[in-house]
Amino acid sequence: MGKEDNVKNFERRVRTSVKSMTLLILTIIIFGMALGMFLTSALFLQRQVLGNLTEISLKLDELTTDVELLRHKMKMLSDADAGSITDCSPVVLYYYNEHADSELSELPASDERAVKPVCRCVSSRGDLDLIRETIGLLIKGELTDSERSAGFLTEFPGEGFELKDLELSDGILKLVFDDPYFFSSGGSARTFIMATEVRKTALQFSGVEEVHFEPEWVFQP
Repeated sequence: MGKEDNVKNFERRVRTSVKSMTLLILTIIIFGMALGMFLTSALFLQRQVLGNLTEISLKLDELTTDVELLRHKMKMLSDADAGSITDCSPVVLYYYNEHADSELSELPASDERAVKPVCRCVSSRGDLDLIRETIGLLIKGELTDSERSAGFLTEFPGEGFELKDLELSDGILKLVFDDPYFFSSGGSARTFIMATEVRKTALQFSGVEEVHFEPEWVFQP
């Protein structure tokens, strides 16, 4: 075999190798694109599932609140006379529950769904007076022994911390607090839970769509 034939054979082998390498690269690219599309679809599906689970959990939380209110009203009917019932309005206070939190997240005090309802009775009737008394009752932090045994905890009350004023306009409830000793400040988990307790308690009232706090540094880390 002459030198020219050797060169031609070498060129054929090179062309064959180039074609094989090109096919391999194209295969890798196509596989990568398919894998990327699969992962994108999987992530999208995961987000949808997580979103649906969160929505279901929130709906269950609302249902739990309704059930607690109903139980509280039934207890009022059985324990009190008719005169005292007419002077009492059942409301919900939201407090952190460590038992619920342990089932929701590995990171403590990071999920608002761990803030659960307990029922109370207040005497106020007017909308703003009812909100004022309810928030005032919440920040007293007076949990019963049975509620504490069930996992309820709260940082309230705080020295000097009280509701100074409130205003409801266009669905926005502004709560103005007096906090001379900066009780409401602290770690992010602590302030998140306290703010959630107040916010969820306030949102139960008709006409309240958003809750704003003043001063702005209240419930900030």
